[in-house]
Amino acid sequence: MPKLNIYKPKNGYEAMELFIQPEKLSTQELKALRKHIQENPDDLESRLKLMGNIQIPKTAKVWEELICHYIWFIENYPEHPTHLCLMFPWREESSHYQKVSKCWKKMMRSHSENGVLLGNAGSFFRLLEPELALKAFKKAASLKPKDVRILERYYSTALIMIAFKKFSAKETLKIGISLFDCLKEKSHRVSLASNLMGVAAWAKDEVRCKKFAKFVLSNYPEGAYFYTWAIHSSHIYLAWCAFRKGDLKGFELHLQQAERIPIENGYGPYCIIYRDLNKLSTRDRILDYLKFCLDNNSGWLIKTKMREIRSDSKVDLNSYLYHELTMIDFYNWSLEY
Repeated sequence: MPKLNIYKPKNGYEAMELFIQPEKLSTQELKALRKHIQENPDDLESRLKLMGNIQIPKTAKVWEELICHYIWFIENYPEHPTHLCLMFPWREESSHYQKVSKCWKKMMRSHSENGVLLGNAGSFFRLLEPELALKAFKKAASLKPKDVRILERYYSTALIMIAFKKFSAKETLKIGISLFDCLKEKSHRVSLASNLMGVAAWAKDEVRCKKFAKFVLSNYPEGAYFYTWAIHSSHIYLAWCAFRKGDLKGFELHLQQAERIPIENGYGPYCIIYRDLNKLSTRDRILDYLKFCLDNNSGWLIKTKMREIRSDSKVDLNSYLYHELTMIDFYNWSLEY
C-alpha cells in the first residue's frame, strides 16, 4: 500500500484559505508560480494557491492543467481537509470528471480502511455520484464514528437522496442523531435539531420529532433571524405530533403559537402539513394557516399548496421536500471540529 503524505494545519480554515480565498495573481505572477512548482513539485501550498486561481477554467488547456494538479493532490494528500471544499464545474460525462473519478476510486480501493480518505472521496462523489458517496461515507463513518466532517456530509447527502426517493428517512435520522451527539456548540446542536425534527416527521418518528422540536424551543437564543424560523417550525411539527395522537386541542394550540411568529421564508415546514394534516376535519384550518404564511411571504410555493388543497388535487411532494429538508447550511460551522 502506498504511503500517504500527512498535512496537519492548525485548523480547517487555514488549510482551505489557500484554495477558497487565494491571493489573486497577475498573469506574470501565475507564470512565476507555475515555474516554481515545476522546480519544487512537492510544494503543496503553492499548488493550492495555483488551483485556487484557476478553479474556474476558461480554456481546455487550463482544464488540463487543473486536473493534473488535482490528481497529484489526491494521490499525494488524499486526507487533506481542502478536499471537503474543492468544487469545480463538473459534468459527469466529461473526460475531466472521469479522470478524477477514476483516481479517487483507485485510492478508495488501495486505502479501504482509511476513514478520512473515504470521507474526502465521498465529498467528491456527492454531487454527481451520490449513491457511491453514501457508500463511501457509510464506511468512513464506521471507521471514524466521531468525525463531524464525515458525518455532516454523510447526513447532508442523505437529505438530498430522501427527496429523490433513493434513501430512507429512518436511516437519515440515525445518521443525523450520530452527528447531533458529536456536536459541542449549543448553537450548532439547535441548528441541527431544527432540521432533525423534520426528518423525524418524514420518518414518522413522533417521539424524536417532539424531542428535537422541544430542544429547539428550550435552547434558542432570542433575536436571531434563523431561530425565528426554527421556533415557527418547531410549533408546526408539534402540531403534527398532536394531530397524529388525535389531540386536536394541542394541534390548534401549536398552530396558534406558530402564527404568532412572522416568517420570511418561502418554503418552511409546509410539506408535513400537506401530507398528514390535509384531512377534511382540518382543511379549512390549514388554509387559514397558509394564508397567514402568505401574508408574511408572497412565495409561489404557498399559493400552489393552497390551490392544491382547495381542489383536492394530488401532487408529488418530493419537489417540495427537497427544499424543506435541505435548507440547513453546515458549512459555516463544521470546519471548527
